[in-house]
Amino acid sequence: AEAGLLLALGLRPRQVRRMFLLEGAALAVIGSVLGVAGAALYTKLVLRALATVWRGAVGAVEFEFVMPVGTLAIGAVSGVAVALLAMWLASRRQMRRSARELLGGENIEHRTSNIEHRSRNTAAWIGSLLLISAGGVALVGGGSPGVFFGAGALLLIAGLLFAVTALRKMAGGAALEELAQLGVRNAARRRGRSLATIAVLASGVFMVVAVDSFRHGPNAETARRDSGTGGFALVGESASPVYDDLNTAKGREQFALDDAVMSGVNVVPVRVKEGDDASCLNLNRALQPRLLGVKPGEMTVRFRFSKSDASWEKIGERSTSNVQLPTSKEPDEVAGIVDANTLQWALQKKIGDVIEYQNERGQMFRVKLVAAISGSMLQGNILISEDEFVRQFPNQGGYRFFLVDTPAEKVDAVRAELSRALQDRGLELTTTGQRLAEFQAVENTYLAIFQVLGGLGLLLGSAGLAIVVARNVLERRSEFGLLEAVGFRPVQLRRLVFAEHRWLIVWGLAIGTVSALVAVWPNLRERANGFPYGPMALMLAGMVIGCIFWTWLATWLALRGRGSGALRSE
Repeated sequence: AEAGLLLALGLRPRQVRRMFLLEGAALAVIGSVLGVAGAALYTKLVLRALATVWRGAVGAVEFEFVMPVGTLAIGAVSGVAVALLAMWLASRRQMRRSARELLGGENIEHRTSNIEHRSRNTAAWIGSLLLISAGGVALVGGGSPGVFFGAGALLLIAGLLFAVTALRKMAGGAALEELAQLGVRNAARRRGRSLATIAVLASGVFMVVAVDSFRHGPNAETARRDSGTGGFALVGESASPVYDDLNTAKGREQFALDDAVMSGVNVVPVRVKEGDDASCLNLNRALQPRLLGVKPGEMTVRFRFSKSDASWEKIGERSTSNVQLPTSKEPDEVAGIVDANTLQWALQKKIGDVIEYQNERGQMFRVKLVAAISGSMLQGNILISEDEFVRQFPNQGGYRFFLVDTPAEKVDAVRAELSRALQDRGLELTTTGQRLAEFQAVENTYLAIFQVLGGLGLLLGSAGLAIVVARNVLERRSEFGLLEAVGFRPVQLRRLVFAEHRWLIVWGLAIGTVSALVAVWPNLRERANGFPYGPMALMLAGMVIGCIFWTWLATWLALRGRGSGALRSE
């Protein structure tokens, strides 16, 4: 109405638009300044948490808070620029309407012919089908995480196009039979606002669900051989090498091990060549990780492959969990297996890359990374065949790394027995579940940092839903006043508003959730504990409750009092 009055007084549309843009720019600047301050506070809180409650994720590393002026300026200017662009697009459309329409507050959609409506609907359907087809091709084309993430993004866009088509169909229809149908039809009155609400909710849900899917839960199935523990119950390291085989009667007699306790226990000894710590507990980049020499037969049907080099013999398909250590094909090349996280983040390499080492004769040899195992407790190490290890390091006698396979009911007894018998060798044993949890805690910490940002985006999206609801109701106060005058009770009016917006909530949450699950399906498929039905359901339930709360709050605030006052002004 204010814009219509200014146009009626003789101002040109460009002048009116400039006035509104200046007003909006002032608010955008204030918002950007508050955002920059909030970002600095958030960063300080994260660094504080990394120095206290999340200390285990960074070890002894000390962080210092630095606030570059250039970074703050880029953030503030970008926020203002995006806000101005949105306001310019909105005001450009508004200024196309006449002064009479603006003064009367009429909500007149851009008129198009039936042919135009049909062509736009056809275009939306074709675009949606093309995007879904592209997503299907991406799904069939390969199992890499990048392909699936692209498919999820395509499905997100396709879902939004389907929502556009559905909103257009909801605008018309047969005679209304109940109040809820009126609310559903009202959702299509402002298709732009409705689509924006769906898009913001869907994007926020996509972010939160995608990040949460990478979070590691409790290690409830550590005894499974295809889990990150490989089915081992204990893992240990000794300060001095052990030369005897603890699985034989002679070796157990050497260390006075109780046969009753050690019955049914298998100790896998591993040779060790010290190197850089390449686990996630070390924030520095590792150049030459520690080498572990193990008998190939001891690792059969253990852990799970996530990637492999098909050019090497005995490396099966990705779906297999049979870890093998192939024989070297080149005289100066050794095949190695590495943890997938170590490969990607600590080493920043890929399958087929090589790492050079120097053997005891001063000669250089190469370790070719031929396979990666997913989410294992062997993070930070490279596994090679024991024969290759002895060939390169013949003077590295004995074993200093041990994997213990024991029945679950004997874990504590075996741990106590081995610690007692090998205390002179400095053996330190821990449960594999605890070792794996230490690595997973680091990942969960960083995921929590990003998930807070995703949750903030979702909170802004649900709060934005409240703003849209409140604005829709306030703009139609006279309409609700008329309904109240003809006998509708306030509770019925609130029910009408909720019926108008509930499908926007459902569509936003459904589109975001489905597309996110497709995007992160490879990660969910490789989880040893299976699909996280419980945590995912709780998270989605929380989102639904949050959206319903914001909608109820906005409706209650906007419909306070009686609408007869707004009706009298008509």
